[in-house]
Amino acid sequence: MEKPGPTVRFGAFDADFRTQELRKQGVRVKLPQQSFQILQMLLERPGELVTRDELRQALWPGDTFVDFDHGVNNSIKRIRDALGDSADTPSYIETLPRLGYRFIGSIDESPVAPAAVMPSAAGEEVARPAIWKWGFFLWPLALALVLAGIAVWRFFPRSKESVPVVEIVPLTGITGRQTLPSFSPDGSQVTFTLTNGSKKGNGLYTALVGGDKLLQLTDDPGDCCSAWSPDGQAVAFSRNSEKGFDINTVSPLGGTPQKLYARSKGERQSFPHRDQRLAWSPDGTVLAFSEANAEGRPAITLLSLADHSTRHLTSPPVEHFDSQPAFSPDGKRMAFVRTSGPGVVDDLFLVPMRSQAPDLRQPPDLRVSGLD
Repeated sequence: MEKPGPTVRFGAFDADFRTQELRKQGVRVKLPQQSFQILQMLLERPGELVTRDELRQALWPGDTFVDFDHGVNNSIKRIRDALGDSADTPSYIETLPRLGYRFIGSIDESPVAPAAVMPSAAGEEVARPAIWKWGFFLWPLALALVLAGIAVWRFFPRSKESVPVVEIVPLTGITGRQTLPSFSPDGSQVTFTLTNGSKKGNGLYTALVGGDKLLQLTDDPGDCCSAWSPDGQAVAFSRNSEKGFDINTVSPLGGTPQKLYARSKGERQSFPHRDQRLAWSPDGTVLAFSEANAEGRPAITLLSLADHSTRHLTSPPVEHFDSQPAFSPDGKRMAFVRTSGPGVVDDLFLVPMRSQAPDLRQPPDLRVSGLD
């Protein structure tokens, strides 16, 4: 069978390979990038077996620290959820136990009907909708309907019951203290920290928005403050212990965390768990966090993901510390909180991002608000 074009239509769905978007009757259906890539591999070979080994080689290269079996099972489940499909009685995705998967749906190969054309004065064909010749009659009717609608809206009372009601629903059904949520770039997942008071079940979790299952990413009670990479392929987090703190990344599908940075308490002053929030730069090259500088005062610190080097971006005055960094969407500035004591927030500041380390004697901090 010939390789399908950039857009494949099956049932009520359209899959656009160029933008990696899945739509149902024109409405976009949220589907993570990795799940879409698996769906694309299946659609490109309808009726054929796509082995688990092929999926692993294409999407989980050998240097990726991920539980492959869990990752591919989770991705297939998300595809079935998006398509409204069932593993027991599949309409689109069929599982071949221990082998792989196969697309069994019908692909619509009929082309889109072209618009009606008529010749121009120069002999060229010019598209002209059939409704054009009725415009003389339709424009007055359309104007009358608009005026009637305005009159109804202006003179007839509107019922208060027409105001939409915002429904607040729980994201998870588990017990324990759930804090510090972080959305994935496509908005389909939320990571959070779970603390339940016992040694088991603590750590970072990922919840699928609208789903019914959770995925535990880590199991250390000191893990917190997750931040998604801009491409949605990794989650950064800090790990606190009696020895100090680390900065790690983990796949949103689970697996073994990779340590990027470590600092012991003996090397520099430690500071509260809540202030170790991370921020990922929009270009995916830098992680920002709060760490004590040479004077022992926590300052905004930048960690390069290329060589794991660090540099301080801010220099707080005596008895102050900087924390909770946030990049601007264009990556040119950073906002942060400058605090003078536990639980006391003094000011919000802005600092421009620079290719070279700023002069710590003259920090380029710009105050944007003050709280008395």
